[in-house]
Amino acid sequence: MKKTEGKKADMSQEKDKVTRPAKSPARKCQGVTARGTPCCFPPLNGHEFCLWHSPDPQVQERAKLAAKKGALTSMPRHLPADHPAATIRSVDEALVMVEETLQQVRIGALSPNVGNSVFYGISVASKLLELQVLDQLESLEAAIGVKLTRREPA
Repeated sequence: MKKTEGKKADMSQEKDKVTRPAKSPARKCQGVTARGTPCCFPPLNGHEFCLWHSPDPQVQERAKLAAKKGALTSMPRHLPADHPAATIRSVDEALVMVEETLQQVRIGALSPNVGNSVFYGISVASKLLELQVLDQLESLEAAIGVKLTRREPA
């Protein structure tokens, strides 16, 4: 073996030491699953148990919160098919829809993502209502022959 080949091998090994952390044995939770098998989750820092098996009441509260947040993903992602069609032809109808959607999201009957989509639709509809009112105003101005001064919408 040539002298340069030995240096290349040494440099390669040295590079591996720098980029790869030393392997440490993976710690496992000391808990047992409902099936009687050892838990495969890593324990919390400074504890022997994972989030789900810890006997600590504060950790159990965190586990309940995590389960509850996970339950949010199982919420309905859409409205039921028999839900009445959305009509926004006035400000009052838009306000009613905002109130209904907020209440559905608050009680967990509707996903926040769906609620956001509804609110976006309401904002587009309100802009269209505003444009409709401006068209009506221009028609009235033309009919009476007067041009009113008003500020332009933002």
